[in-house]
Amino acid sequence: MIVIDAINEGNYRDEWYYQITGFLSDLSDFSNIAILFSCRDTYLNYILPDSANESHLPRIEHYGFRGHEHRAAEKFLSQQGISKPSAPILAPEFSNPLFLKTCCRAIKQNGLKSFPKGLNSITSLFDFYVESIEKIIGKKKKFNPQENIVKSTLIDLSSKLLPDNLEGLPKQDARTVVNGYDPNKNFGDSLFDILLDEGILSEDVSYKEESRGDLVIRFTYERFSDYFIAQQLVDNVEDIEIAFSDKSKINNLLIENGYYSLAGIFEALTIIIAERFNREMEDLLSRDIEIDKWQIDETFKNTVLWRSPQSFTERTLEILNNLDWHSYNNPALDILLKLATEPNHPWNAEMLHRNLIGKEIAERDHFWSIQIASGDSSEEDDEYESIIRTIIEWSHSGEIKSVEEERIRLCAFTLLWFLTTPNRKIRDRSTKSLVRILTFYPKLVKELLIEFSKVNDNYLKERLFAVAYGVVCNISNKDVIKEISDSIYELIFKEVNPLPHILLRDYARGILEKALYLGILSSEIIPEQFRPPYTSNVELQKPSIEDIRNLDGDEFSSHIKSSIMGFPGDFGNYTMGCVHHWSSTPISFLKVENGLVIKERFAKELLTSDVQKEYFIRLEQAKTEDILISRKESLKAISESYEEIEHIYEDRRKEQEEFDKRVNEQLNDEQREYYRWLSGLSDNRPATFSRQWAQRWVCKRSFEFGWSEERFATFEKNCSHGRGGGRGNGAMERVGKKYQWMAFHEFLAILSDKYHWINRGYTDIPDDDIYDGPWQIYKRDIDPTIWLRQIGKNIADFNYQCTWWQPYNFPFPKENDHTIKTNFLWDENILPDFSDLLQRKNPLDNSNWTVLHSFWSAERKYFDGDSENPYLEGWFRINSVLIRKGDCDTLAKAVAGRNLCDPHIISVPSTQHEGYIGEYPWHPIYRHISGWREPEEVFRDQISVKLNFPRIIGHGGAKVNTP
Repeated sequence: MIVIDAINEGNYRDEWYYQITGFLSDLSDFSNIAILFSCRDTYLNYILPDSANESHLPRIEHYGFRGHEHRAAEKFLSQQGISKPSAPILAPEFSNPLFLKTCCRAIKQNGLKSFPKGLNSITSLFDFYVESIEKIIGKKKKFNPQENIVKSTLIDLSSKLLPDNLEGLPKQDARTVVNGYDPNKNFGDSLFDILLDEGILSEDVSYKEESRGDLVIRFTYERFSDYFIAQQLVDNVEDIEIAFSDKSKINNLLIENGYYSLAGIFEALTIIIAERFNREMEDLLSRDIEIDKWQIDETFKNTVLWRSPQSFTERTLEILNNLDWHSYNNPALDILLKLATEPNHPWNAEMLHRNLIGKEIAERDHFWSIQIASGDSSEEDDEYESIIRTIIEWSHSGEIKSVEEERIRLCAFTLLWFLTTPNRKIRDRSTKSLVRILTFYPKLVKELLIEFSKVNDNYLKERLFAVAYGVVCNISNKDVIKEISDSIYELIFKEVNPLPHILLRDYARGILEKALYLGILSSEIIPEQFRPPYTSNVELQKPSIEDIRNLDGDEFSSHIKSSIMGFPGDFGNYTMGCVHHWSSTPISFLKVENGLVIKERFAKELLTSDVQKEYFIRLEQAKTEDILISRKESLKAISESYEEIEHIYEDRRKEQEEFDKRVNEQLNDEQREYYRWLSGLSDNRPATFSRQWAQRWVCKRSFEFGWSEERFATFEKNCSHGRGGGRGNGAMERVGKKYQWMAFHEFLAILSDKYHWINRGYTDIPDDDIYDGPWQIYKRDIDPTIWLRQIGKNIADFNYQCTWWQPYNFPFPKENDHTIKTNFLWDENILPDFSDLLQRKNPLDNSNWTVLHSFWSAERKYFDGDSENPYLEGWFRINSVLIRKGDCDTLAKAVAGRNLCDPHIISVPSTQHEGYIGEYPWHPIYRHISGWREPEEVFRDQISVKLNFPRIIGHGGAKVNTP
């Protein structure tokens, strides 16, 4: 391939117009040679004749950084040796390579390696750039930069552009204007040539009459010319109203040329007018000017970010609130987010906070949360990076150690408000990003806890306390940890009734457990105050069937009812299944009631004598059958035919149905439901809490947060419904689903306060007879103690993407041949070099790593037409045992003759992915594995263990795929 870059540049570029056709013709004789040109689109007609059309030269348009602004800008600045700005890269101009190049030149020419502080408007940025150019050209031409030669030249040149030469001034005319300001015409290169060489001016082509066009000179960066022209228009203006009067120069320009053709100039004018006169451009336009509202809105959106903070007024805010928007694309919120992290700005995150904190949950979710949920996009999804994602990514990966604390505080405010969204990807990543930035600035945590504990949305507060917990698990400053733990105690546990949210309590408790472990817990705090069981002043009322029927929304609007109460109703039937870990016995009772006790009480209180008598007989029969079923019935099942057994059970079923009918005739609807629940209880086991009761409570509570068809039905239909679920899929959830989670976590907290816990009797995680934490019911959520993200695609623990710490891929044969595939299976040469796989080097920093645990699986499928042939699969596992060198032989003897591929050859206790990485070893969840060794280990008494550390891969949903 022959690649020729920038054919529009160079002294001989004109030759392409005459030579390119012949060149392509000569190349056509060589079928294995391809040619690639690059050319600025402005020059296409100037460089290429009609004969070189798209049939000969197919064209691909390259859009620069568009869609990859954040990473591209960071990489560009890094390659220039310039530090990234100490803020998220938010301004749209940073997606423009010319703008970045301009900034880099100015910074370098001033001997700097980072953006100077105070460049908070386009005016200050341009002034900084012009001053830097004055210095460098002053050295070349031997004049004093204070004379402002360059600035005067550019202002005069820009005055010649309006209104007839906006595309550029004819080259010779421009040369005359510029060199007229040259103070030393006979010294060195001309001022005109230097401005071209320095990139302030550039040569271009203007297409007016001639097909090839004319060479013109223009400002390289168009905003410069717009800015200088706009400056000139108001340079000597004292009364801006007069400057826009009917017969003024500005008014005549607009009427004669139209607003659209001069949009860039009037955008610059909008900024200058706001900064110099504290007025808004749209208030000055006369009625004679033809301009649509959308054009006015676009001008405002394109300029407001570049204005100085002092130029923002109440009128500016009024215009912001009146911007038109459609669907879930609100430009006003976009603007506020771009300014959110700016210290000392009237529209930063403080304003967002003031506006959001006072709203009711549903009102805020309609105005804010669903906008944030829908407004996210990222480069990793092959989309343009949204401002939401930019803030999240900068917080997670940006260089923040030297960032001013106030910017971090504002960033934290913004990220915390992202936590209200039903978009789980945004919520989870915002949580991780918050933990990271606050780990570097932990003194901010106390303020954030106090301020955001006032928010009425427990969906946010749950993650607020998760973030605080994550920070505490990542810092070593005991003074700060004590300060945070004291705040947690004051906010949550000092009062008798802690906030009813099972996850929030868990995070808050974890902070105090860490303080206790470190020996810094305040003397007035005792562990019993922050450990379950807690007390609650809320009673679990049981909603009636009628209460549920009267809730807002039907199957075509809200999915709350169907998700909790319907079929299949995954949330109600599966997610909420854990309520069976509690009994139906209030915690005030000394003893947990079994099913038989409750059934007997039911019969005595609600059944008439004849039915009651039969009910008690059936209870007695059930006791006997429970004892004998394993003997007599089992033997009978062996000796009799299947049909006979089936007949016996069918008769019993009919008898039970007849009896149930008689019982139900004596009961009302609520009592019938109670009877159905009783029928499912085991007589000799603790009576479990009614899931239907739980479902009704959660359903009713979910609607109490304010869900309505008017607010959320359209969003749930268009944006979330049918898009899958769960964090693994990164799906967007319904607002109703958010309310379900809030209600469910509240319910679990009250349930654990009011009812006895049932010991499950499992052996993997021993239970006490009381509830200790949400890990017992597998309801912990994100692990906030680590902010690393998964790298590579991971499906059901099978990693299909090579990484630097796991670089091997099986060399499966391409041929669909049975013999070749069979030979592959027995070829020992395909096995990886495990010595290489165990010792790896991180190419980013050349650090050395030892891989202690890994599992790799890959497969290659083969097809013959539509039918699948035998496929190949390969896998390997790396497990590690850390021992003293002297114990090597002992270990070898202990495992001799055993299958070393067995992952359980050395058993490591598990927390079932419920323990957080930063909690080991001090958290109560690790009490049962503190000794590490299992009784069945064959060599437990042969090798002493000094360092007890279980293998912790990560909490479910937050798996860390790192060495």
